[in-house]
Amino acid sequence: MAFFNRKNADQADSQKSSGLGASMPGGMPGGFYDVAVATVFINVLGFAVPLAVFQIFDRVIPEKDASRLFWLIVGVGSALVLDAVIRVGRSYVCGWMGARLEHLTGCNAIKRLFDANILNFEKRGGGAYLERLNALGALRDFYAGPAVTAFFDLPFAVLYLAALFYLTGPLALVPVVLIVIFFASALLFRNLRSTLRALMEADDRRFGFIIEVLGGIHTVKGLGMEQQMIRRYERLQETSAEADFRV
Repeated sequence: MAFFNRKNADQADSQKSSGLGASMPGGMPGGFYDVAVATVFINVLGFAVPLAVFQIFDRVIPEKDASRLFWLIVGVGSALVLDAVIRVGRSYVCGWMGARLEHLTGCNAIKRLFDANILNFEKRGGGAYLERLNALGALRDFYAGPAVTAFFDLPFAVLYLAALFYLTGPLALVPVVLIVIFFASALLFRNLRSTLRALMEADDRRFGFIIEVLGGIHTVKGLGMEQQMIRRYERLQETSAEADFRV
């Protein structure tokens, strides 16, 4: 597949600009295509077990057809083995995408920090930059984690609901109602964004304070300010803990 041609991928990286946008999905040629194809096969193979169960109750048991049961077992077993192999391959692709994305974004972020104007750089404490560098892990998980596979799985959810409605009739309304309740609850908790922002700001101040204290540890000890620094850190930690509790 295109994604496994790492030499071409690395050559493409060298032709990209130094902006962070260069390391987004456009900097991972073939990766999303491979994940999409693997997801299609996984979801198609996922129909093997329910269809086999349907055949057993509809044909095998009434007709006592042992031959059909044997071939159903062979078919379902083969589908499960193939499904496991494809899932392992998809996990490998997602892992490589995540590692590559984190490498590109990390290098570009450090380059931007070194290229930044010193006056603009000093407007924020070191904790803010440390927190943003740590956020690259969350960015990696978003672009190459469960969110990607869930995005490609989403169209098949409609197909599964249609199949469930065909087989069970009104019982298919149960997952539909649960989905509606989930989205309704998500809308009710829209203030989560502001709470997360408050948590990030509290963590920025806390990390910035830690960096400043460690950088001037000789001054702190020379002036005997240990207890004052402890009291101040306790207040910062309390604010961060309260914001984390609200999340």
